[in-house]
Amino acid sequence: MGQYDISPSFISVDKKVQEKWFLLLKEHKMVYLSGSYGFGRTEQAIYFAREYFKNMIYLDTNQSDFTQLLETIDITKDTLLIIDNLQALQQQDKIINILQKHQDIFVMLLSNATLPDFLIPLRIAKRLVVLDSNSLVIGYHQVLDMLEKQEELQGLKKKQINDIAKDCIEFTNGRALFIQIYLVHVCESQDLQRVHLLAKQDFFYHMDIEFDKWPLLLKESLTKLGIFSDFHYDIAKLILGSDVEVVLSSVMERESFLSFEVPDLFRFDPIVFQYFHHRLNLLEEKSKQRVYEIAANHYEEERLFEQALYCYKKSNNIDKIIEIVIYLLENADGCSFAQISDQYINLLTEKREKENPSVIGAKAMFYAYRMQPEQSQYYLQKLKEQATKITTPTGFEAIISVYVRTLMASPCVSAKQLRENLTYCYGYIQKFGFELKNIMPTGNFASIMNGGIDLVTWIPYYKALFPVFKPIILKSIGKEAIGVPEAVLGELFYEQNKSSQAMVELTHALSDANLKGTIRMQYAITGIMARLLQSEGQLSTSRDILENIYDKALQKNYNELLANIRCSIIQCDLLEGNQEGLETWLYEQAINEYDTFYITSRYRLLTKAKVYISCNRNLEALYIIEYLERYASMYYRNYLSFELGILKAIILYRRKEEYEEVLIKTIEQTKKYKLNRVVSDQGIALLPLWKRIDWSKYPSISKKYIQEVTNNLEKMANYYPHYLEVPQSFGNLTERELVVLRLLSKGQNNTQISKTINISLGTTKFHVSNIIKKLNAKNRTEVVEVAKENELI
Repeated sequence: MGQYDISPSFISVDKKVQEKWFLLLKEHKMVYLSGSYGFGRTEQAIYFAREYFKNMIYLDTNQSDFTQLLETIDITKDTLLIIDNLQALQQQDKIINILQKHQDIFVMLLSNATLPDFLIPLRIAKRLVVLDSNSLVIGYHQVLDMLEKQEELQGLKKKQINDIAKDCIEFTNGRALFIQIYLVHVCESQDLQRVHLLAKQDFFYHMDIEFDKWPLLLKESLTKLGIFSDFHYDIAKLILGSDVEVVLSSVMERESFLSFEVPDLFRFDPIVFQYFHHRLNLLEEKSKQRVYEIAANHYEEERLFEQALYCYKKSNNIDKIIEIVIYLLENADGCSFAQISDQYINLLTEKREKENPSVIGAKAMFYAYRMQPEQSQYYLQKLKEQATKITTPTGFEAIISVYVRTLMASPCVSAKQLRENLTYCYGYIQKFGFELKNIMPTGNFASIMNGGIDLVTWIPYYKALFPVFKPIILKSIGKEAIGVPEAVLGELFYEQNKSSQAMVELTHALSDANLKGTIRMQYAITGIMARLLQSEGQLSTSRDILENIYDKALQKNYNELLANIRCSIIQCDLLEGNQEGLETWLYEQAINEYDTFYITSRYRLLTKAKVYISCNRNLEALYIIEYLERYASMYYRNYLSFELGILKAIILYRRKEEYEEVLIKTIEQTKKYKLNRVVSDQGIALLPLWKRIDWSKYPSISKKYIQEVTNNLEKMANYYPHYLEVPQSFGNLTERELVVLRLLSKGQNNTQISKTINISLGTTKFHVSNIIKKLNAKNRTEVVEVAKENELI
């Protein structure tokens, strides 16, 4: 580990930022620049002064003769006065006197902390402007420029340098000192894992030196709070006790790494959080476990289960981990609970199975969610066998309730099997009077809701059957079922193009769910209602009700639903052709299709496939579709298989491959199930290939059905002409860009291309950058693949 000093000539903020500082100084005379440790605040300010002013005077409030120097300074024209470490200032009136005496001078006030109260009047009077640490952040292009100047990295390819620059920014958060440390290590080794390890050690070493100067109370308190990246005042009080006010106010007076957000949220700077989190290991074991236990309870109350499990693990509370994992796996439909449980599933041992039958039920659900139905059935059978060995009525009731609930919740059954299971289970439900909680939204009844052909045939008789059907569902499932019967009818009416009847049932369903049901069911109903509104051209209203349920889930801490609700909102962007919104979601929020597959990720993956299609990344979309097809087949998800078949046909058509067989096979099934909207909702994306089909060759698909779908397709195409539309710039390459693209496809690098067609290296880079952007590719390799796929070369 070594000492590092920031060299401003080597690392400096962007020139445009410096120009902004200069203009602000010219206008206001004073700027207040705050930035906590590692931003290179002092060095950046001095470098700026030398670049933009003839003279500079630098004073530090920590100097023993600071007051004397301040009172005797002689400031001339074009001089910048820098006063550093303002947070340590004792005699504030001295600063005010100097500023009043020299009102025409240029002043930079530097501090670790946010603007102190005594300077607020100057800001109100517009004599002072405040700059926060964002002004000191070093950007990607500056880091890239530094890397390209390093002799040790000259042999690396451009892509490697770009990747290192991105990693550097992500790892250091743009702090000058930390970037310098990172660059020293990356010049020694391009193994980024090793760079991270060594750089982090050096980061912490430097921060140890800085924070060793702090009072013991503040250091110990911040270490305890280092378990949280952000925290509320009440949790800080639980951990710090009566010291909480002194600690928080003292820290915020000294430093800007702890920020405050209304109403009562405190947030650590990311790197400083890592440091204090690391320092937790220095606490005594008993003290550390207490902090983790308090944190775990807090996270559990906030429904932040991933963080709660981590803290319970740190506090060695295995019983609590098992309790939460069981809860997660009983409530995992439509969210990431199964993924969160993955790393803790090994704690559900055979010993725990004997102690609590819910452990066996949870394991059955876990493997069902991870698309391992054989293992899921193994644990279901184990539950059933245990039930036969129980002799006491109380014991039998306890285990049979778990078995019945798990059997009904199991998602890997056909509609026929589900009906048989319901018949079997209903006898026990009536006998013992228990409810099957937490089994509704996406796991089990989806096989009926999403296209059970026998249920579809009930529609003409729904007035007679509904009074029989509804009480059974409500008695079996309880609160989770409130709104379900009407939602089932509403969705089926919608699919059969009976919009008015669908809206009546959905309105009833949502009203009941809002009053007495669950937020999960509220979202499920809202999602169907949003589709109905979209089919009538009411995209804005559709977006509004989805944004509303998103806010509601966020407010009630149902964070597990947010990713799926966001996907529903992304459907609005797809219909609108909002390419910027789609790309932002794709790169910042979309699920990774190469992670372990859980069936609860189905909707997020399907949404990503659609976004890929809209970006002309058809091969990536096909990868997702083929994986989901395997799930749809294994888990009897008819409706999903229809969606996938239609999207696949659209992709094949755009790739100029044989699509008719895939489309006809799908349409024959949608006709059989009397489903219209699953086809016609694809609008303008499906219409061109739909109209190319000679439907007379397929007499099993009635003319009436074809005409109904055609009418709806045209209607949707009229409402949403940009749905799944590839951006207009795609493929719109200039002649010179086409030449460069052909040379890229031959494997030439930028230098070779510039020599081949006699243009400068800079111009070559410009053309390559434009080509990558126009073809919506990530890099040079992918740009060639996309170009070949679309017959541009």
